[in-house]
Amino acid sequence: MKTRYLQEDGRSVVWHDTDGTRAMIWNFAELSVSLPDLVGGTVTDLTAGQQLAKSPRYGLQPRRVYSVTGGLRPAELPVAIDES
Repeated sequence: MKTRYLQEDGRSVVWHDTDGTRAMIWNFAELSVSLPDLVGGTVTDLTAGQQLAKSPRYGLQPRRVYSVTGGLRPAELPVAIDES
């Protein structure tokens, strides 16, 4: 992982890989979030080993790591966790 984005509220950390094709979300609180439009991409709960169904909002559980991959240009990877 190359670039780290600490969230202002301290409830998660987002990392991007060197190629800018995958983001990892280390999540510390129960959150309901919006992520970029993942056309052709996936969100996977790596802790549970399960790919999440495509959705406008994702329920992130505490103490889990999520992967956001595929079908994204680097500028589209999440940098901030949007709860609005």
